[in-house]
Amino acid sequence: MEEITDDITDGTALADERDVDERLRAVLTRYRRTGETAELPLSYEGLGRPRVEVPGLAEDVRAAIVHAYAPRCTAATSDPRWQVEALCTEPPRRPTPSNCAAGR
Repeated sequence: MEEITDDITDGTALADERDVDERLRAVLTRYRRTGETAELPLSYEGLGRPRVEVPGLAEDVRAAIVHAYAPRCTAATSDPRWQVEALCTEPPRRPTPSNCAAGR
């Protein structure tokens, strides 16, 4: 028999995730209107650096995906965690012949 608290915990986690999404959307909206970048990383850190987890995705591949595709997403169609992560993290190094040789 399942405990009732499991359902409550799941509901709380979902509510918390919605709250984080709403806060991130507000931060993105303010950034788009003002172009001010100072608050963006502070808000991202303050919310615990939320991101969409993709099991098994290597960090270097994730960084490439985030920085290639998230900036093109619109606020209405994308999870704000992708967009804020792209704005608050460094893009990966671009491959060059020297760092591609021999698996470097």
